[in-house]
Amino acid sequence: MDTKSKKYKPSKVWAKFFIGVSIIVILISIITLGLNDLEDAKILSRMLFSFDLKDTKGFKEAMAIKFDTLVQHITEDIVPDERFKEEGLDNRGRVFLANEGENLIYYAKDLETGKILTNSKEDISIAEDGSIIMPEGYSYYLFSDNGKFTAQKDNIPLDIYKMKSGYDEVFGNYMYGNEVVLYETQILLIVKDNIVENPYGNSILHMLKMQSSTLKKIALVGLVILCVGIGLLIYTFNRREHKREHDTRIAKVISRISLEIKLLIALLMIIVFFTAGQNRFLLWNHNGYLENILYAIILAFIYFWWIYFVLLDIRVNREKVFSKNVVNWAIRKYKEFESRQPFQRGLLIKDYLTFGIATIVSFAVGIFLYAWGESIFSPVIVVLGIMVPPILITCIHFIKYKRSVDDIGETMVHVERMQTGDMSEALSLRSHSDLYILGENLNEVQLGLNRAIENSLKSEKMKVELITNISHDLKTPLTSITSYADLLSKEDGLPEHVEDYIDILKKKAHRLNILIEDLFDLSKAVSGEMAFKQEAIDLGKLIEQTLGDMEERIKEANLQFRVNIPDSPVNIISDGKKLYRVLVNLIANTLKYTLEGTRVYIDLVLEEGLAFVIIKNIANYEMDFGKDEIMERFVRGDKARSSEGAGLGLAIAQNFTLSCGGDFDMQIDGDLFKVILSFKVH
Repeated sequence: MDTKSKKYKPSKVWAKFFIGVSIIVILISIITLGLNDLEDAKILSRMLFSFDLKDTKGFKEAMAIKFDTLVQHITEDIVPDERFKEEGLDNRGRVFLANEGENLIYYAKDLETGKILTNSKEDISIAEDGSIIMPEGYSYYLFSDNGKFTAQKDNIPLDIYKMKSGYDEVFGNYMYGNEVVLYETQILLIVKDNIVENPYGNSILHMLKMQSSTLKKIALVGLVILCVGIGLLIYTFNRREHKREHDTRIAKVISRISLEIKLLIALLMIIVFFTAGQNRFLLWNHNGYLENILYAIILAFIYFWWIYFVLLDIRVNREKVFSKNVVNWAIRKYKEFESRQPFQRGLLIKDYLTFGIATIVSFAVGIFLYAWGESIFSPVIVVLGIMVPPILITCIHFIKYKRSVDDIGETMVHVERMQTGDMSEALSLRSHSDLYILGENLNEVQLGLNRAIENSLKSEKMKVELITNISHDLKTPLTSITSYADLLSKEDGLPEHVEDYIDILKKKAHRLNILIEDLFDLSKAVSGEMAFKQEAIDLGKLIEQTLGDMEERIKEANLQFRVNIPDSPVNIISDGKKLYRVLVNLIANTLKYTLEGTRVYIDLVLEEGLAFVIIKNIANYEMDFGKDEIMERFVRGDKARSSEGAGLGLAIAQNFTLSCGGDFDMQIDGDLFKVILSFKVH
């Protein structure tokens, strides 16, 4: 339950943010779209927040019209309607004057003719100073006495000539327009304090009062709604992290829309919005007001939120906003198509496509310039217009081709480094490079090789450590066995068969000791812990010395040795003792596995600054193995294991040779077994 609540909490917070902002946007739209300018805003604010109807523009406009109507009736020869003959009014006068009932007392007198027009049943009292003695319940009047204007509200004089901005300007305009005809007349309008409904006619003043009351109620409701909107925004601000989380979700959805579509929608909304703005209606205009103002508010609402979503998209997705477009989509689709093609075919397709685009652009520009060339463009401009586009496209393609060549060069250098064993750095190519996939694959291969080498070294190290530990652990008990065997052999009076047992025990112990020494030496050589002393030695003399030391074993083997050593010294830089061990192991190997009665060849050959020691013999068994297999430790060519040996001789010889600065090679041809050692001559 808690997980589900957390999942939907950002959505709920954002919904409240949406409602709060929408309320404010709609209220602002109503005010701005319903008013023409700043003056209208002032008028509306006074109408909404003034509790005196007589301060509103509607009231003053109505009074100005009534004043004008009264002036026309007293100064012009107007024939009254039969229905209003007693009042001396026509239909227009009836609407603007008589229908007000007790809300309005009007009095007009032509001082030249003595004509009087009034709805008062009593004589109007005008003081000598020109002030009006007001009836009970009336405190507002307008009075023009022979062109001299006075006005009063709540015993406070009003200057109706004062041309200040706002509602008072209305009276100034009307008075100034009737200034010529106001002489030789007295015009008086008295308004009731508490305007009431006229049951016998439609009172405009009462209608204005009701409208003002309605607008005040609407303003109150709007103020409450505005407070709700502000409250929701405050709530959202306190939980802005949840709002931002939902903003990110919205931005991800918007990011899927192409940039061209976003711009097109924005352009259409701007056109529609400004078109609607030119046809808007004033808030107090009744003809078509509701339909048009709602239409404009809806447009403003949609336009605001679209701008918000676009800005949100830019804030969250940043440069990705501009990458999501039709051009990039086409390029991406082309790259997907190209990736499914062989590499060389993809390059050819790119060249063909470049040539095709250049041709189409040149052809299109040529048609355009040809169509308008005679009247606008000169022949030179036509030719340049046809030639420039393909040249530019070709130059762009050449620049990209040069980058591809540079990438090929970097790839080849990287492969050469890998060939020499340098795999410390990965190949870095641009993501839009033609060789990017090849570079990534090559990096994967390099990573795999590094892992394989690392695992191999780790495994090799474990083997060496195991062999070293085993050799060390076996040496101590073997020393005890050898010592006790020597002690037993010195005892007197032992039976003959016991002495034979002791001799066998000593031989096997000696063989085991040699095996342990070989294991220990091999592990030290492989791990690099064995010290090699490099010095100048005569390789020919070293071979002769080795053969001399093994002469007795060679005679017992019933083999013929053919040795070919130059008379002149063959000097090399190596470790004489370790190289002696190599020669001993190789010659001992021939003594074990050479066919009886055959010949063993040992040659020392000089060639191109190198000294080659070649040992050849015919095997006394079928060699059904490869050189890689026989070089493994504990592997013997004699699979029947009828002879003595642990299978370490060749492995030790190879490792010692390499550590002594030489190369070790082996060849198998039928029953012919050949070992080749090579050293640089100094």
